[in-house]
Order: sequence, then structure tokens, then C-alpha cells
Amino acid sequence: MNQVFTVVLTAVVFVSLGVGAMFGLWMSGDDGDYVVDEPIGVTVTFDFGDGTEDTYDIETVNATVFGALLDVARPRVANITVETTYWASFDSILVDRIGHRTGGDDGKYWIYYVNGDAGMVGADRYRLEDGDHVEWRFEGYG
Repeated sequence: MNQVFTVVLTAVVFVSLGVGAMFGLWMSGDDGDYVVDEPIGVTVTFDFGDGTEDTYDIETVNATVFGALLDVARPRVANITVETTYWASFDSILVDRIGHRTGGDDGKYWIYYVNGDAGMVGADRYRLEDGDHVEWRFEGYG
């Protein structure tokens, strides 16, 4: 009886892992092609939630929201601090701080939008197209 239970339990674990992996790949939509051959032009705006707003037009080969953020943060552009946390459970990066604003201050967090639509995946998973407008807003949920 114990051998049958062990075999069944092992089979259930392997099937669950396989289904979970397939679901994860399907949900991520990750094609791994985030660096482009030719630079794309994007606009990145920061709304610090205190009436301060900065906008930068850049060309980048780092074709994700996160890649564009890092390009803007460089000393030769905006020279701002960016702090992040990698969340293994989502296999993605959460932006904790941009400039002088840190997530959790006043119940607000950094949320990104592309062409007016809130991002539904991690910033390092959203692939940008030429002409996109990325907005980072320091705001409360809801």
C-alpha cells in the first residue's frame, strides 16, 4: 500500500510541476527578444505625485519599460536613482524607488503605463515599440 501511495504522489507532483511550468510560460508571453537591432524612440515621463513631472525623449535598444527606465536614469540623461526588487514568484522586477520617491510612502507606489494603459506584467516583461509613451506614476492603488 505504501508503494502505491508513493508512486501516485510522485506522479501527481510531476504532473503539477509540468502544468505549472506550462502555465507560467503561457502567462509570461516571454519571447526573450528584448534587445532590438535598431534603436527605437520612446518618451518616458515621471509623475512624482507631488506636482513634479519630468519627461524625456530617448532612443534605446533596451526595448522594455524597465530598460527604458534604466536608460533615462543614467547620469547623462536624468541622473536619478532607481531601486528595484526581483520577485522570483513572478519572475519579474518591482520598481521600489525612482528619484526621491520610495514605494510605500504615503500609501503610494510606482505604477507604469504605456500609451495610457496600466502595465499588466512586470516592467522587465513589457516590450516597447517605436513611438511608445511610458509613464511612471507615483500613486495609490484603486
